[in-house]
Amino acid sequence: MREMRYGLSGYLAPDGIFYECDYGKHSELANELIEKYKIKNKTNYNEIATRGEFLKFGTYPWASKEGCSGCHVFKSLCHPLSNKQSIWINENLDKLTDKQRSELNRLLDQEELIRNKLAMESKKDVEKIQISYRVGTRLSAVGV
Repeated sequence: MREMRYGLSGYLAPDGIFYECDYGKHSELANELIEKYKIKNKTNYNEIATRGEFLKFGTYPWASKEGCSGCHVFKSLCHPLSNKQSIWINENLDKLTDKQRSELNRLLDQEELIRNKLAMESKKDVEKIQISYRVGTRLSAVGV
């Protein structure tokens, strides 16, 4: 494994273990992780991050601390970080390029917005049901 000066390349598993890989080797590592973690229905090396519970980090070996066009973080907006992933990230933020850190923050902000919107929609649905119940109307699945 070639040591990178800046940035991370690999996958962060839900159990907080970071699996490092060389530039251009994400596909090979993803196949190992799919087998090790018994991941189903993931067809390519990006999907274990974009549809699953892993985070994918990538960068070019020649990247500066600021980062470059090849620096990225992929994360599903449907799966919040596990506690172990959060701990690992907080302990290793200094290893990310600035671009990776910025992308991770953007993804986490988007995830929070989605969660807040879903919570608001759920609250509205509960309020509709409570109002219906108070006025003595029959509840039905239509319009709720």
